[in-house]
Amino acid sequence: MLDFDLNQIIKTNQSIKTQVSNDFNWINNKIISINEDVVQLGFKNEYLKLLLTIGDSFKIKIMHKKSEYVLIGFVENIIFGKPNKLFIRTENVINYENGRKYARCDVNLFCKIEPSTEEFKIQGITTDISQGGISMITYADFNIVDPVNVEIVTNKNDILEFRGRIKRLDSKLNNHIQYGIEIIEINEKNKELLNKLLSTSNK
Repeated sequence: MLDFDLNQIIKTNQSIKTQVSNDFNWINNKIISINEDVVQLGFKNEYLKLLLTIGDSFKIKIMHKKSEYVLIGFVENIIFGKPNKLFIRTENVINYENGRKYARCDVNLFCKIEPSTEEFKIQGITTDISQGGISMITYADFNIVDPVNVEIVTNKNDILEFRGRIKRLDSKLNNHIQYGIEIIEINEKNKELLNKLLSTSNK
C-alpha cells in the first residue's frame, strides 16, 4: 500500500505526461480517475506502437508551479472497449522542487556530456530542454563533476554546445538514470540555435 494520498497532487481530467519503460519519449495523457494507489488513464495509440502490456514499468509526471511529481509504477490492467482504459498501480512517488525559470519542451535528441576534468564522453538522450537547461537519460552511472561540456544533435543535425552544471540526479529505473543539467555558459551562436530549437519544438 502506497504511503501517500495521490489526491493531494492529481485530480481527474488533469493533463499529465507519461513514459513507458522501453521508451524515452513522454506521451501526453489525462487522468480519468484515482482509486487509492491506482490511476486510470486514457489509452493512447502511441502505447500500441510501444507494445505496452500488463506488468510494464510506467511513469506519470505531474507539473505544479513549484514542484514536479513523478509517479513510478506498473501497468496493472488494460481494458479494450469504447473507450480503451489503462490502469497504473503506483509504487513510489518522487517529489522534485521545480527550480526551472523557463518553460520546457519535450524532445528526443542524442547528446553527449563530457566532464571538464576528464577525457571521456557519456552518451545519452535529451528528453526535455529549456533556455535554462536540459534533462537527459543515460545508462551511465558516474560521479557528478562540475562543470560539464554538453553537445546535443538537433533534428537538423546541427550541434548545440554549452557548458553546464549537473543539478539533479534521478533514481535508477530500468537501468536508466536521468540527470538535470543547468546551462551556465553558452555563446551567442549556440544561444541562437537553442532559441531556434525551442521555437520549433513548441509548434
